[in-house]
Amino acid sequence: MELSQEEKQQRGENYALYLLGRQDYTRSKLREKICQNHPDADPDKIINRLINFGYLNDESFAERYVQSLLNQKMGVPKIKQKMYAKGFPRELIDSVSSMESVQEHDFKSDALALKLRFYGAEPIVDQKIKQRAINKLLRKGFSFDVARYAVETLVEEDTFF
Repeated sequence: MELSQEEKQQRGENYALYLLGRQDYTRSKLREKICQNHPDADPDKIINRLINFGYLNDESFAERYVQSLLNQKMGVPKIKQKMYAKGFPRELIDSVSSMESVQEHDFKSDALALKLRFYGAEPIVDQKIKQRAINKLLRKGFSFDVARYAVETLVEEDTFF
């Protein structure tokens, strides 16, 4: 028996609600999921309906996501890269630097904590190890100045505990 268009739409909406019940999605990623699994449903209608009910909000998801990445000790470039991969709109990605949580965040202490964890408390003097440590911090999204500061600074271990 063939399903009516209304029933196909309802199944697509139920699927979207199921997905959102398990984790947050951006509009674009949710649209992809709906199109993949319910090609006969109209994803734009479903998404607009979910937005109207308050179940889907890219801005609040972005704030929570950025905060979770800051807690994982990542710098702004890495956060933007991860947001891009998640399918956030370009405007939200570009606004990360102006978010209150990012402006108030202490990236130097995050870099120092990572340096302490991987390389110990003493300043690194060996050039190869120093370069490796700086590269590791750069990959985490810290600026070069912050990475160099962390590598060259003596860390007082009781600072982070």
